[in-house]
Order: sequence, then structure tokens, then C-alpha cells
Amino acid sequence: MRRTPLVLLAVLGLAAPAAAQAAPPKLSASLAACETGAEPAQRFAVFTGSMPARRGARRMSMRFDLEERGSNPEDSVQRVAAPKLGRWNRSKPGVAGFVYTKRVTRLEPGRWYRAVVRFRWHDARGRVKRAAKRTTPFCHQPDQRPNLKLESLRSPKPGSYLVTIVNAGLAVAPASTVAVEPRPATEFQRPVPPLAPGERTSVVVEGERCGKDAVVVVQLDRDRVVDESREDDNRVELACPAADRLEAS
Repeated sequence: MRRTPLVLLAVLGLAAPAAAQAAPPKLSASLAACETGAEPAQRFAVFTGSMPARRGARRMSMRFDLEERGSNPEDSVQRVAAPKLGRWNRSKPGVAGFVYTKRVTRLEPGRWYRAVVRFRWHDARGRVKRAAKRTTPFCHQPDQRPNLKLESLRSPKPGSYLVTIVNAGLAVAPASTVAVEPRPATEFQRPVPPLAPGERTSVVVEGERCGKDAVVVVQLDRDRVVDESREDDNRVELACPAADRLEAS
């Protein structure tokens, strides 16, 4: 998938004056909003850091770093560069608390985003007296592409395979081909119509009967014409449907 740069749409800093507003109850980093959509401008996250004043501290400062990982949980988390991130934002002197918000837009589909928020308390000379760090929950941006999945395989009669396919993705899947291989090196194909998101269809593939202990291979998008959010679930191996088995004599 082509990577597009992140653009910081808006930054808002909110200081809580001591005389006008109570201090934030605790140190926190939160995901205030996570919006998804097909258009880049619809995909954004809002992260908020909140810190109360500490005794002996004259000012407070806060820094946001954006991190992302891929769609698989085992993918590593990496820092993402974006304008106005990765730098310190300072409070007014003598306030009871400091709240700062970062809004990041044009997030990429198929990825997870979070913010690492760092906090510092400074004395009257600007020296750091205390530091802390918190991490927000992830904002998930679903992949906006289609995803063909095998829902079921049945055999209405010997040598005939009823393949039910569903588009579990978020975009229309164009016309494709499904192949069924009841025996090694013997493949039978049938066209599959376009499928809207959430739509399913059943296709009858006429072929050969499979043996009692045979494995039937179903290959969705046989000619690889559909750009899918997942390609690793297109090939499925199943036991021969009971009604279609060849019994040994």
C-alpha cells in the first residue's frame, strides 16, 4: 500500500488558571476521538494530555509523539514524524493544571495509532524537577479495501461444489474467479460477480468427486484481480464434503 504523509490539522492547548478552574484530578493521556472514513480528511485522531501542578513547580510542559503499527498484532510499533509533534509545549506560569490536545488527520487505513505523552514540571529557573510518561489507547483505522472470504463449501450433488463467498471488506470487490481443486492437479473455475461490502454470493463449481480422505482446495480471486485488505485468506483447504465423497469399494 502506498504510504501518504500525515498532516497535523489543528493543535489546541488549554491551560487551567489556578483561580478559575480546579487542577486536573490526575496525570493522564487519553484518546479523545478516533474517526474513520473512506476519505483521508475523515480519518483523524485527537489525543489529550492532562497534568496537575506539583509543589515547587512554576511551569509545566508536555510533549506528544505519535506511534503506529500495522494491522497484525505482532507488528512492531514505530514512531511517526508529523508537523508540530515531538516538541515541548509549555504552560503559563503558576497555573493549577495543564491540558493540551493534539489532533492528527490524514491517518492511513489499515493501521493503529497512539500517542506517547511526556510530562515535565519546572522550577522558577526552568530546571526540570519531575518527569513522567503516559501512553494513550490505540486509534484503529480500518483498511478501506474489499476482502473476499470463503463462508462455506457444500456439495449439493456428487462432483458439484457450492461455494459461498462474502465480501467482508469496506469497498466493492470487482468481478473475480473462484477455483475448486478436489484432487491434486485438477482445478475447476467459475466467475464470481462483483460484491458490495457485506454482500455474499453462492457459486456452483462443477468438477470431480473427491475421495473420502481427500482435501479440497478453494482459491478465491484465482487470477488476483482484486486488491484486498487481506490476501492470506484466499486459499482455503477443507475436508471433502460428506455428500461428495468417493467410498472405497
